[in-house]
Amino acid sequence: MQVSADLLKAKAYEAGQRIRALRLAQLDARHDDLSRGIALWLRGQADALPALALRRNDPRLVRLALRLGCKVDVEACRCRLRDRWLQLEPDNAAAWLVQWERFSKEDPSLSPGERERQMDALLAGMAQATRHDRGIAEPMQAVLTASGPAPGGLHATVEMLEWHYLPDAAPRTPELLWFEHCRPPSSPTGSVRARACVAAAHAIWNAEPVLLMDALSAFAVVRQLGEHNNPPWDLRERRLDALMTMLLRQSSSTAEFMVRGTACQPDPVLQDFHRQWLMEGDVPALLAEIRRQGLDESELAAEHRARMAQSNAAASAASR
Repeated sequence: MQVSADLLKAKAYEAGQRIRALRLAQLDARHDDLSRGIALWLRGQADALPALALRRNDPRLVRLALRLGCKVDVEACRCRLRDRWLQLEPDNAAAWLVQWERFSKEDPSLSPGERERQMDALLAGMAQATRHDRGIAEPMQAVLTASGPAPGGLHATVEMLEWHYLPDAAPRTPELLWFEHCRPPSSPTGSVRARACVAAAHAIWNAEPVLLMDALSAFAVVRQLGEHNNPPWDLRERRLDALMTMLLRQSSSTAEFMVRGTACQPDPVLQDFHRQWLMEGDVPALLAEIRRQGLDESELAAEHRARMAQSNAAASAASR
């Protein structure tokens, strides 16, 4: 018997409410600051979570608050959270990256020269970072623990959908302003600033970024400065190309996963992949899938380059 779309939506909503209630009840019962912060995050309490984060010396709470956002006095609240994170974790490249939000709007109190100097100071801070942690793993692991074992059938699909709507750790657009600051001619090749830009990009890659967007932005900075053909960036470019091919393949698999999950026929391999993606980041999940399938990164990279060449040729022909 074929089930109507409305009935499936109703069942998905009911399943989602049960999963959510279970998570929150178990988090509330733990009585520690991190569990309390995660519960506030899941409930979307953008007033209570920043207040808690600023009262504690726990960078995990600050990261959660920044991911959720502020409800009251938004700009000043985010500024306090950014500064608190950097104070607690000066060795974390992600704490420096979020500081670029400061320059997303014009500040009349800053002269152009002072603005440039402050941006250069951020580059220097990024370059000395020894790790890159956006705080994905621990909150996600805590939520998964509260949720219990990975559910099957419709619950698997509901869980994946719900997780994609949670406040995520993806870079906010203002964080990509460092790419603009490092763009020629404001950052001439070989200049002090250009070297600082490359050093910052190295720091991000050496810290093994877990988000593809961070890896891509760092590589884009190096490419626009003409350094991308030099080691180790040539090997890093190959890995990025392989990841892009794998991302495309897994996106196609996700559609199949949704159809099968809605029909209560979940694919446990894909379910594990999406859990790893959400818990650890897209880069570790994609690399693990490449290894699981026994694929060759060079072949995946060549496939991406061939696809891009074909796309560019088609675009060029269309513009004539």
